[in-house]
Amino acid sequence: MSDDTRPPLPRTERTDAPLYLARYLERQRRNTDEDTPDDPSVPLYLQRFRRRSPSPTPDSLPPLYQRADLG
Repeated sequence: MSDDTRPPLPRTERTDAPLYLARYLERQRRNTDEDTPDDPSVPLYLQRFRRRSPSPTPDSLPPLYQRADLG
């Protein structure tokens, strides 16, 4: 084949974000706008996790030697 008969190559420029990035940005926007625990788009396990009280941080707990029975 000569160079004159070859079909043109497809264009590869992208003006929009890839779909995985667009979905991530949409979720981030939705979570910051209004994230209600009863939102049907949020999975049930995530709703329950968010309703739980935050777990204590290591700084708020007494030292390990005071929490464990070394008997």
